[in-house]
Amino acid sequence: MIKAIRSTMIGIASLVLLVGCTNNSMPSSNTGPLAGGTCPQGTWLASADSLTNYMRGVIITMQPTVTSGSMQMSFNNGRFTQETGSMVVKSNIGDQTMEMKMVGGTNGTYSEVAPGQLQLTSDGTGTTRVESVTINGQPFTNAPIDMSGMFIGQQSALTYQCAGNTLTLNFNVADRQAAMVLTRM
Repeated sequence: MIKAIRSTMIGIASLVLLVGCTNNSMPSSNTGPLAGGTCPQGTWLASADSLTNYMRGVIITMQPTVTSGSMQMSFNNGRFTQETGSMVVKSNIGDQTMEMKMVGGTNGTYSEVAPGQLQLTSDGTGTTRVESVTINGQPFTNAPIDMSGMFIGQQSALTYQCAGNTLTLNFNVADRQAAMVLTRM
């Protein structure tokens, strides 16, 4: 059970870091940061509800719930920043309830490889920590757990759609897509 819980902690933490979610490679292109227009340029916010829907699209066996916190994502001239603010994720593992608090984020570069398709590459300059983990309300492991070096050089290929003040990022996960909906700040 402990091995399953540790594996689950790492899995959920990697989902919060967008770049750790997928590793699908798209062909390189010289189309620049945003050949197709100004979207997704700017700063966007994913609410706890949006993050819950996204995580449930990725981890279908545990059905995690983001009970508080949010994630902010900024795209600016070929650079992205993703910050997680005091996110609390709950999930059930058998008859155990795990709660994990995470903070931090990641940075890197992005480019539009085709209209509506982005390639994100983490440069490992962010700091991400699991600040606490409890199982059935009891501390599970010493915290904080630094996960900053986990995703250096990771690449994520995704598609996106913009509609007014809404940005939807679609990540390929196994045989399906997991969508994250963000609102312009």
